[in-house]
Amino acid sequence: MNKKIETAYIHIGCSKTGTTALQTALAGSRGKLRENGILYPGDGIPCPGRIYRNHHFLAYELTDLPEFQPDKNRVARTRQRIAIAPELRREMEQEIEGFSGDIMVVSTEMFDRLDRKNCRKVVEYFSKYCNNIKICAYIRNPFDLAVSMIKQNVHNRWFSIEVNERKLKNFLLTEERLSGWIDEVGLENMLLV
Repeated sequence: MNKKIETAYIHIGCSKTGTTALQTALAGSRGKLRENGILYPGDGIPCPGRIYRNHHFLAYELTDLPEFQPDKNRVARTRQRIAIAPELRREMEQEIEGFSGDIMVVSTEMFDRLDRKNCRKVVEYFSKYCNNIKICAYIRNPFDLAVSMIKQNVHNRWFSIEVNERKLKNFLLTEERLSGWIDEVGLENMLLV
């Protein structure tokens, strides 16, 4: 490894806050970002037919939460992602080790639901590569989030009040959900909008 990257910005989402648009823009600008000393890892990650836009594989690799294991509705897709996660992690590590700039950005909304122990694992992992770690998150108004979720569910024709209540609880970033990150990096390193 050349040197430690000065700052890692870890974007933890959360879902329904424009994360896909942000990740797509970052992934599509990897070359320009790199020219300006910013790494958005994933350039070498194999993803047939499209660019690899997020870092969800890190949730499978760095944490041990049960919700990152296959669920009955997406078993095949999730198992496939879990199977390639070690390879994706190795590809990312090689890219980080060969990078000589000062800033790295990582984005996965799957990190918004980590408990303290798993927040610590993620911070320890990135501390090997970076001097400073900043956690970035967008905290959405609960009413706006509920309206957005209902619109999406109606559009996709899988509307149900129960699903929305469950999802709303999963998607809301609260002080309790952020407390593990605050404990690990300090409030001064939390970039919350």
